[in-house]
Amino acid sequence: MTQPPLNSDMSSESLFKEGCSLYASNEWSLSIDVLHRFLEREPLHFEAIHLSALALLRLQRYEDSIPLLMRALNLQPKHLPSLRNLAWVLLQLNRLEEAQVFAARRVEEDQESSDGLALLAQIQTQLGQLNEALQTFRTLSRLLPQSADVQNNMGLLLYQMAEHALAIDHYTQAQLLDPKNAQLSFNKAVSLEKLERWLEAKACYELAIVQDDQYRDAFFNLGLLHIHQDEYESAVQCFDRVLALDSKMPMAYLNKALALQKLKAFELAQASLEKAMALEPANTLISFNLATVLQDQRELAASAQMYEQVLLLDPTHLNAWCNLGDVFHDLQDPKRAIECYEKALSLDPDSVRAKYHLSLSCLLDAQYERAWPLFEWRRQYENAYLSHRNQAHTPPMPLWLGQQSLVGKRILVVSEQGLGDSIQFVRYASYLKDLGASVLLQVPRALKVLFETLDDVSQVLSTQEPWPECDFHVPMMSLPLALRSVVTSLPNRVPYLKAPVEEQEKWRHQLGTKTRPRVGLVWSGGVRLEQPWTWAVNQRRNIPLSQLRSLGHAGVEFVSLQKGAQAQQELVHLKASAWTGPSMIDWMDEVDDFSQTAALMEQLDLLISVDTSSAHLAAALGKPVWLLNRFDTCWRWQLERTDSPWYPTMKIYRQERLDDWGPVIERVRSDLMTLFALEPMASP
Repeated sequence: MTQPPLNSDMSSESLFKEGCSLYASNEWSLSIDVLHRFLEREPLHFEAIHLSALALLRLQRYEDSIPLLMRALNLQPKHLPSLRNLAWVLLQLNRLEEAQVFAARRVEEDQESSDGLALLAQIQTQLGQLNEALQTFRTLSRLLPQSADVQNNMGLLLYQMAEHALAIDHYTQAQLLDPKNAQLSFNKAVSLEKLERWLEAKACYELAIVQDDQYRDAFFNLGLLHIHQDEYESAVQCFDRVLALDSKMPMAYLNKALALQKLKAFELAQASLEKAMALEPANTLISFNLATVLQDQRELAASAQMYEQVLLLDPTHLNAWCNLGDVFHDLQDPKRAIECYEKALSLDPDSVRAKYHLSLSCLLDAQYERAWPLFEWRRQYENAYLSHRNQAHTPPMPLWLGQQSLVGKRILVVSEQGLGDSIQFVRYASYLKDLGASVLLQVPRALKVLFETLDDVSQVLSTQEPWPECDFHVPMMSLPLALRSVVTSLPNRVPYLKAPVEEQEKWRHQLGTKTRPRVGLVWSGGVRLEQPWTWAVNQRRNIPLSQLRSLGHAGVEFVSLQKGAQAQQELVHLKASAWTGPSMIDWMDEVDDFSQTAALMEQLDLLISVDTSSAHLAAALGKPVWLLNRFDTCWRWQLERTDSPWYPTMKIYRQERLDDWGPVIERVRSDLMTLFALEPMASP
């Protein structure tokens, strides 16, 4: 309230009393005015100076309080409250070195003052004088052995010093002194995480939540810990609790989305990220993760736009450039993909990921001369990103990439990646023999007998057999690079594989006399359980057998060449449910390896197959193959082609739109009718 004007004739004693009264009534501004008039009369009055400074502190006029506090200390250099207040004010103004001087004077004058020691420790900590702060806290701990706050602060300091085990000891002591304090449980959990003591950390976060069920940060950190432990459903529950407490926390939406993404709940993840983005539209981390979720859902155009938005915010975002390249590659725009990978390499010339993916886009664009050297980064990429352990399976003999003479040498060609890759690239082995080498192959057991029919190979071993004595080794898919001085164009002479004669006779007898055209069908590729990163691509290349119903015709004898329990069970199930599609002969339970598959294929007029090893095998045998190819085609089939530069007997039927097999199957049905001059069948 407004005070009446003061009588100019008031005595000094009355002015001082009025100033004190106004201060006691929380009329700090008026108190300052009155005390100022009093100090004009008595400038060395210590109590008035000190009280004026306190009033200014109450009003948070920190700069104005400093001269008065200094005046007070000039009058009484050992005045403990003024020393403490001046140190505190300078700390608030971040004048740390000055604050330390007065805090140290305060402690020097009274070494038993817990208040002064606590303030000095705080200043030392902010100055980065951590060892000194620790000593101050230890002195304070001896003064206040029952103080949970002191033990907690020592824990926080030791955490800052990365002394996490010691920090935990102090948090534990603090918990004994204050067992219901949720902050102590939280702080202890953070240090336990640093020591990777995950179960104990989880228990401490859960205790903090029991102690305070509104503890937002405890729910948040527990959610992060659940993600780290692959407990994604529990993580989602934690972040939902966070958002119930604070619906404006973008990082909670982001981390909830990460957990949902792991659960493959992509639509929910997208919705969560969009809420985060509404709160922080310029956050590149949110935008980047939204782009990845769109990419996971195969919304490639939208994903590309989001990555471009990330790059507008941060043109140096290496992963955004790489991911954008991946999206353009899947959109069958290899030239733009190449530009993205080149930009990534300009930011990080050592990026293994960018080099390897650049090689794939160059291969898709048929830039083979540039692609093959870059393709050598595949092994480092697999080791770094895909949890492969190729190094453990690398032969001990020197690597050969074309530099040394092979005359009179033994060279081991090592199979890698998929079975189809081995079938495709084994054609290069004959060139090694032409260079004077004795050629040995080491391949998966399923290919061993088949590859023993190769004329230019002296020995074939399975991958389970020990390394033979050789002078060099070469990975099979490095042969195009190693032999580029010899092989100047893609070798496409077929057949270069053949089935064992006795196996052919077996299947000729098994199938009996052919009275109609024989067509083999393969609708599903193999699943590599040890390579989860391939599962999504496998799913896109496979076709549900029910979609092939329209290919059935009485004028064609269909033969299943499908392996794999799940896919074979599809056929069994459909046959048991009035299947009107191709009525297939199925002997695949009697087929143990690719030599037997090859012998069965020799009895066919045509193989219709998805992109899997069976298509490679039939084409390598010189059999006609119709390849049912996904839109985001593998690099080896290139773009805008219905033929293959690798296999002259192959015809490619590629999706025009992602995941749309209908038009592909209709074209195949029409061409099948034409090829074998089939009459349309009457409707049942």
